[in-house]
Amino acid sequence: MAAGIGRLSLAHADSGYVTSVLGPTLLVAAGIGLTFPALMAAATADAPEGDAGIVGGLARTAGQGPELLQLRRAAK
Repeated sequence: MAAGIGRLSLAHADSGYVTSVLGPTLLVAAGIGLTFPALMAAATADAPEGDAGIVGGLARTAGQGPELLQLRRAAK
């Protein structure tokens, strides 16, 4: 995921789509696909069976906090 984001940061206006946008975006997508399920599994591993859903929801909501702060700062 970090490699894809790093490669995307090097793209410029006259970069080729496949090499500068599509390839790095696919790397980011693969990283997200491998990372987030493992993080959610770790977040819910010790939760009682009846509370696993609420714990997973809380973990997902907590993960959105930094994104919301960035949107708030950008709106100013």
